[in-house]
Amino acid sequence: DRDLMSPRFFWSMRYPDITFESTKVEKAGDGFRIHGELTMRGVTKPVVLEASYLGGMADPDGAYKAGFEATGTLNRKDFGMTWNRAADNGGVLLGDEVEIVITVQAGYKDPEMAALEGSLD
Repeated sequence: DRDLMSPRFFWSMRYPDITFESTKVEKAGDGFRIHGELTMRGVTKPVVLEASYLGGMADPDGAYKAGFEATGTLNRKDFGMTWNRAADNGGVLLGDEVEIVITVQAGYKDPEMAALEGSLD
């Protein structure tokens, strides 16, 4: 972890946040394509993520949850992560392409319950 947080990679002391701001969501087959701007190490680049809805349901406490997963690929060098080392058997230690996998569990309100709560105000 220390090496990943160092200036060689994420440089987390200087750049503690990685952000993604979506600019467009479109239907793509059975899922969605999310276009947006990814900022990492002070560099902002356009990124496209392929996303899917994993399902939704109420948890044991009655709160509604929905699951999503998004994946994509980026070039680490585009974000200033250029460190590498020659491998003993030829080539280099690290590849340039990095796969992103994001899994999200989001809470949401039951529309009927939200309407009822609004009528109580």
